[in-house]
Amino acid sequence: MPEIASRHRRASSDVELLEAARTGEAGSLHRLWPRHVAAVESYASTCVSSPAEIPELASFAYRALHRRVEEADGLGGRRHDGCVRLQLLQLVRARAVQTGASGPPHPTLFHLWVHSGAVWPMRDDWQLSEAFDRLGPVDKTLLWHCLVERDSVADIAEITGVAVEAVTRRLRLARSHLRQSRMRIHLAHRGCGDCLRPVGGVGALVHGTGTPPSVHDLTLCQDCQKVYGDLLHLDDWLAGQLPVRILGWWPGDEYLRAKAVLRQKATAASATALRRARGSARHVRKERGRRSGRARHAAPPMSGRMGWALSVAAGTFSGGTGKRRLNGS
Repeated sequence: MPEIASRHRRASSDVELLEAARTGEAGSLHRLWPRHVAAVESYASTCVSSPAEIPELASFAYRALHRRVEEADGLGGRRHDGCVRLQLLQLVRARAVQTGASGPPHPTLFHLWVHSGAVWPMRDDWQLSEAFDRLGPVDKTLLWHCLVERDSVADIAEITGVAVEAVTRRLRLARSHLRQSRMRIHLAHRGCGDCLRPVGGVGALVHGTGTPPSVHDLTLCQDCQKVYGDLLHLDDWLAGQLPVRILGWWPGDEYLRAKAVLRQKATAASATALRRARGSARHVRKERGRRSGRARHAAPPMSGRMGWALSVAAGTFSGGTGKRRLNGS
């Protein structure tokens, strides 16, 4: 279970918001969407020939996610059902492939990929995606958002429901789980892994305890040497191969740069709106203060007999014409 900070109230995780939406809680998906809209639009921008097509792809992904939530079986049983970002990017890619294949070709890398058959690069390690698939929802989401998306700790905590101060430790555990999963698949595949079984350093590598030996210090067959090297450099291996294995179309740095720009614009817009709201609130307070001050210093209007009496008294003590009229002179 995600580790929750006891002293701080946290926002609902992605999975919790999806479950709330499934049970009929209005607004749950609307609270979920801002966490992913920059990523969805950035990925969509790499799949279109014109920026005008981006909103349609993003809108399609949102509606499709909404339909999934409303289905009778909920979200269980789907591949990557615990990682909303992955589901949304898959929906964008599927829709873009569908529309791109039916339309005329364009001189973009994505459309060239589509019209060449949208083939997954099978040279990459299939065992990686299988090992990833066997992980729990929180492990998947942590690894994807940290190592592939390179999101901030605060964003990862909000998305997964893991406390901010526990993200680093929980991510270390997720890495260990992935290494164990990858190693089990390798050891079971065609009898490979015999030369790795007696190696004591494998445990340190898989479980993250101690310092594992360098791949050059071990006597391994070619397959085991590759697996050990991949596990030794897990972060680079994961970021480089996993997105391609899962999505097929992966623009890499282009997507990450576009997402960073959109996030910066959204942050700047939020900051501007906040400054305007604060400025407006200060202006309202100042106006209220001025009105209150004027009201305190202004004499209240007098009328009727009291007003007449005061005016007579004023004339009497002023020594003017009022006094002469009062004396009848």
